[in-house]
Amino acid sequence: MPSSEDRKDAEIFGNPAGYPGPGDFAGLLKWHLDNGTRPTGAGAVWSRKAFASAVGGVTERTVGNWLAGRRPNDLASIERTLFGDHPEHRRWRDDLRAAYSGTAAESPQSAGVPRPPEHFLGRTDDVKTIVDVLTRDDGGGAVLVQGGPGMGKSSVTLAVAWHEAMIERFETDRRWFVELETATTADALRDAVTRAVGADPAAGFGRTLDTLARAPGLLILDNLETPWTPAAMRPAVSEVLGQLSAVPGLALLASFRGHEPVTGVAWDHVPALEQLGADDARALFCRTAQHGFPDDPA
Repeated sequence: MPSSEDRKDAEIFGNPAGYPGPGDFAGLLKWHLDNGTRPTGAGAVWSRKAFASAVGGVTERTVGNWLAGRRPNDLASIERTLFGDHPEHRRWRDDLRAAYSGTAAESPQSAGVPRPPEHFLGRTDDVKTIVDVLTRDDGGGAVLVQGGPGMGKSSVTLAVAWHEAMIERFETDRRWFVELETATTADALRDAVTRAVGADPAAGFGRTLDTLARAPGLLILDNLETPWTPAAMRPAVSEVLGQLSAVPGLALLASFRGHEPVTGVAWDHVPALEQLGADDARALFCRTAQHGFPDDPA
């Protein structure tokens, strides 16, 4: 028999068929997109492109990454787009916040570092070389994975992060994935790193560096070309990279769309990914055609 609170929620939410409740942020966000949740009520199903445009400052690919389990850097813009100030969306807003906080509290073993694509072929040698560099005996190490769009740069970094040797070296809570797709300034870079490692942005970047220095760790900077591209930002971004590379025991792994020199770090290895060979490309095409294409192939 539904309680009065359950009936009240049903009245507030309308008809929450299949509503998952708090717990899984990606699943909850998908429900709201399918439901067409808006500040004025439910409307047409949100496409990824339309939702990205409404949130602002993100791309369709970013929304796909959220739905695949990657934690957004900022929840406020998502809340604004879905709920606005509508008082009847109070419980939905609270549930989404609880799910977001739960994702933030999970260890990188399960949530902080996304899994590589299920269909990942042709980069075994690249992954092994990078792992060897980042697990060397003297600690640290820095690798910049470069290449054109669609070459699998992010996929390579994630395959490295989930390699047995990396998990053994950095354990479950010392691997961080920093999404920089919308970080167009050095300040945004600092903020993204700070949030990824669970530090307080208000405490200053020095506190973030202290957190990184507590024990050996792996920091993945995805889409580093975003803060690097504005020419006026490069000196400041180079300074931030220099601060990160100076952290004892911190291994840096970055993906970068393009082939430009990136200063601030004495990179130990800068692989430039090329097109897959014919056999690997054919095998990858067959697998993805059968099972669907990944959200984040870059």
